[in-house]
Amino acid sequence: MPVAAPRRDRDRLAGWGVRPRTRTSRTTRTPGAQGAYVALDLVGARLGSYRGLVLIGADVDPAKALLDAGGVGRLVLAAGSLDASFAPLQRAAERLRREGMDVRFLDLGPIGHTYQTTDKEALRDAIAWVGRSS
Repeated sequence: MPVAAPRRDRDRLAGWGVRPRTRTSRTTRTPGAQGAYVALDLVGARLGSYRGLVLIGADVDPAKALLDAGGVGRLVLAAGSLDASFAPLQRAAERLRREGMDVRFLDLGPIGHTYQTTDKEALRDAIAWVGRSS
């Protein structure tokens, strides 16, 4: 079942110029690094088909087969250069790219473990890119 973004998250997204989807769409937003783990659990549970994912600041290494089974066509992995997940996410993005996944790695700048960024436009563009059909 899709989960709608809480009002504070919708307001934050609007500030970035991103329009959240309606309650009937297959969009799920969970904040922070824990959200990456929840998102991958939802994809793995096949509770729906997700066009794309943005996973921020979590040391995850998703299998392409899992992403394919969940309908994920595009993936953004993002972290600040001071976050421990930075290098593992870069490696995961490179591996997935070699395996044929439409994936981008986004450097959030010289920050630690947070979903904030020094380049809000780049994050907004990455979110928009994931939402477009591949």
